Amino acid sequence: MYGMRQQDCRQFANVLRRKSTLTALSLPENQIDSDKLKALITGLVKNYSITVLDLSHNKIEDAGAQALATLLTRKNQTIQSLNLRDNNIRAAGARALGKSLTIN
Repeated sequence: MYGMRQQDCRQFANVLRRKSTLTALSLPENQIDSDKLKALITGLVKNYSITVLDLSHNKIEDAGAQALATLLTRKNQTIQSLNLRDNNIRAAGARALGKSLTIN
């Protein structure tokens, strides 16, 4: 996929809520920004099978990183590998992510 729209992310989140066998989710270079990531997170919060999440080369900013950090601190979170390379995450987002890694 290239260039996901907000609607695409909401529909994908619906699939993530129901798909319990998916262990890796790779969405690099999809122009995912913080709002789109927040839509995806609504599905990821109900998914306990994904262990690898690749969101590299997107447009995620601090607000998206902070939302992702909240997801990572949830009980029963299974993500073990997270790739956020080449996004627009600055200090506030990095701090939130770093803190979430110390919690979970």
